[in-house]
Amino acid sequence: MLDDPDAATARATLGLGAAAVLDVAVGGSGGLLRADGDASSLVGVWTTGDIKATLRAAAPGGWLMLNGDSIGSAASAADQADDALEPLFLALWDDLADTEAPVSGGRGASAAADWAANKTLTLPDARGRALIGAGTGAGLTARTLGDGTIGEEEHTLTVAEMPAHTHGIRSVQAQRAGNPQSPPPYQVNNDTAGTSGSTGSDEAHNNMQPSLVANWMIKM
Repeated sequence: MLDDPDAATARATLGLGAAAVLDVAVGGSGGLLRADGDASSLVGVWTTGDIKATLRAAAPGGWLMLNGDSIGSAASAADQADDALEPLFLALWDDLADTEAPVSGGRGASAAADWAANKTLTLPDARGRALIGAGTGAGLTARTLGDGTIGEEEHTLTVAEMPAHTHGIRSVQAQRAGNPQSPPPYQVNNDTAGTSGSTGSDEAHNNMQPSLVANWMIKM
């Protein structure tokens, strides 16, 4: 429990900074954090476009599930149509390529123009996906921000992926001798080629790491 004399001192003690106070509309003037509140109502802690994992089945106010829904203005045909989504629409329009966050009808001159035209933008879909860092680096594969098409849950090995190996095979040799009058004695050598029998079922193997299933949410 803090014994600081005022909210400003308490914020400094907690290292929250001047912006980390409750919205006036949510908690009242001068409030720091309700005893039964959660961090989603803090200003300056979570910013538009931030994502977090949750074991909640539904997103709280100010958040959306990151499940591939489209977003747009209240007048749009988006899955999530709300004028409060404008900051998220503008941020993702600027930071993600159209491949990762498609805009209905294609992207126009600017994010603001597309928002005003009531276009929709589709969020990335984090369902069934593990998160990895975007960008490039020495010895690393380049990864595009927002790309959700990487990897596979099951994989069937190709010939190129198999370790080098050999298969044994049996060679048959036949020999025959005789004493006819003519021609002279003869010998027959017969090397027979063949293939080894096949085994296995040619099915894909599970390619998933041990995991905990949760929902991913994105801040509006």
